[in-house]
Amino acid sequence: METLQILSTALGWCCVINIAMLLYATVMLINFRPWVQKIHRRWFELDERDLDREYFRYLAMFKVLTLVFNIAPYIALRLALP
Repeated sequence: METLQILSTALGWCCVINIAMLLYATVMLINFRPWVQKIHRRWFELDERDLDREYFRYLAMFKVLTLVFNIAPYIALRLALP
């Protein structure tokens, strides 16, 4: 039982860290979009529309993976533990 509590605590901190990283990435893309696009256009040779699509895809996948691998197991453990 103690192991499940340790796992629950670890998953809780993983949730906090991943949500903070997601918020940071979102704020950076919103506030510094021209600068970030300038760098990424040079690196990947994509136009502005393609970059916007990739940014959206990146944030969506990050959110889904955080939900599936961190938040859902955390909630399940919290519900299972007395």
